This record gives sequence, C-alpha cells and structure tokens, in this order.
Amino acid sequence: LTRMRLELEMSSLPEESLEGMQADISQMDAIVGQFLDYARLGAPASSETVDVSSLLQMIVEEARRRPGLALNAEIGEGLSIFAREIDIRRLVNNVLTNAERYGKTQGGERAEVDMVCRREGDEVALVFADRGIGVPEDDLERMLRPFTRMDNARGQANGSGLGLAIVSRIAQRYRGRVRLANRPEGGLVVSVWFPVVKSQKK
Repeated sequence: LTRMRLELEMSSLPEESLEGMQADISQMDAIVGQFLDYARLGAPASSETVDVSSLLQMIVEEARRRPGLALNAEIGEGLSIFAREIDIRRLVNNVLTNAERYGKTQGGERAEVDMVCRREGDEVALVFADRGIGVPEDDLERMLRPFTRMDNARGQANGSGLGLAIVSRIAQRYRGRVRLANRPEGGLVVSVWFPVVKSQKK
C-alpha cells in the first residue's frame, strides 16, 4: 500500500482520479488494520487499572471535533476497570465510527449519539445510542460476529465488518459483555459492561 501511494504521488494522473485512488488505498489500509486488530485481540492480555471516567472525558473532547458526529455524554465520576487504555479507546472509537457511518438520522449530515457511563452494581456500563434507523431484530446478535455488515439496514457498506466484532472481543478480553438493542424511537443501542475495580465503594 505504501508503494502504491508513492507511485500515485509520482504519477501524472488527473487530480480527480488521483484523489479517488488515494481514498481507495486509505480504505484498504483501514480494513487491513481492522483485521490485524481483531487477530491481536485473541492473544492473552495484561491489564491495569484504567480510570475510565477520565479516559472517556478525553475521548469525548476529541470526538466532538469529528464533523460527522454530534455526541452527548453523561459520564459518572470515579469509575475504574481492569483493562488496557488502548483497548478501551479502540472500543469506544469503533462504536462511534459505526454510529457515524451507519447511524445518521434520515436525511441528516451527522450522527447524533448519546453516551452514558455509569456504575450498575458490580459493573461499569458504557451505553451508546444513535438515532438512525436501527437494525432488524433478527440480525442484532449477528452484528457482533466478524465480517457482518448490515448494508440494507445501516446504510452504505464501506467498512470491514469487524467494528462491532472487535468491540465484543475487547469486552470478552476483560471479562465484560456486550448487548445490542434498538431504541423504541429509532436507532441502535450498544451496551458494554465491565467488572468494576473491586476496591471501589458504591
């Protein structure tokens, strides 16, 4: 892919053709990256205490600069889990990218996403709800499997079909769980739970 980029830069193609081919290469690069992410997540993982409240605040500030996303966040304070920060960042980014790509309101230019992080008993819950058209109920479970893309339900397919599968694999890696559901008023809800750090008090 790097060689192809270099050859394109040195070519004398028309600007429109050049931009189209560069976009194709960038998409292929992203898909290869997703394949590698999914494969690596099968390996044993070390973990550390992650202040998920602080981490999410940083991610929210970064995400609000994304032109295709309108993010509303409600983050509880002092919540920590055992994980790796890079994996939690990847999980959140994959959910938001999925919403940005497929969860736009009909005719809208941006995906509106409500994100909540709260403690529920002995778990920390991360809940993401977009306002798109959702997914057929019979296909919700299948969305967490590798290489699944709900082209008809969630818009044009331009990903690898691994985004939500990686979310599920990250959750499993740290003894968490994932559930997909549709909002009654329209949209997909992605809920992820992780065990709370045991030293925390309610």
